[in-house]
Amino acid sequence: MEDKSRFTLEDWDAPVYIGTEELRHALVHMQLENKVIDGFRLLDYSSVQLPEWENPDDQVMIPAFAALSSPLIILFTDGTRLEMYMQDQSVFRLSVNSIPLEAIKKEVTFNTLDKLFARVLGTSIVFIEVQVTEDFPEVARDYEEQFKGQKEFIDSVLFCLDSGDALELYSWGNEGEVDLLDESGNIIMIGMNEFLG
Repeated sequence: MEDKSRFTLEDWDAPVYIGTEELRHALVHMQLENKVIDGFRLLDYSSVQLPEWENPDDQVMIPAFAALSSPLIILFTDGTRLEMYMQDQSVFRLSVNSIPLEAIKKEVTFNTLDKLFARVLGTSIVFIEVQVTEDFPEVARDYEEQFKGQKEFIDSVLFCLDSGDALELYSWGNEGEVDLLDESGNIIMIGMNEFLG
């Protein structure tokens, strides 16, 4: 039976951004540069879909990306929580310290995202880039009227870190996805032993 008191996406009062300039303005206003990443969380009902592999062992390398069914929450060392989700093409939702703490998954003993993105813990944001596309977002039909007249659309948001790595958040189908990229823009591969260790 579904818990009626559970916090859901419908309860989240985060603004919706469909224009690139308004999203850039919101990110600048949040002053996220130089904030140090302390961890990653999801809503309590969410699970992370990891890439599939056969016969995992210590020698297997897996790509550092995850499909998301709820907002990605980045925890910073100063107590700030950045909450963001791109469920549909060019539709980005963003808030700070808006989701109640009790709705956030604790995962004290084994946090999948913290393990997957361990190399960015302790790094800080240098700058944030809203990447654009000219392709009309066919998937986000609910916003088709608002898209009329726009020449560019939100493709992804790139959080560039002082380590040279970057976190990229975008949508794939009707879910969000976050990738960890190296300086060349390639998805970083991590060893199974690092992930499980």
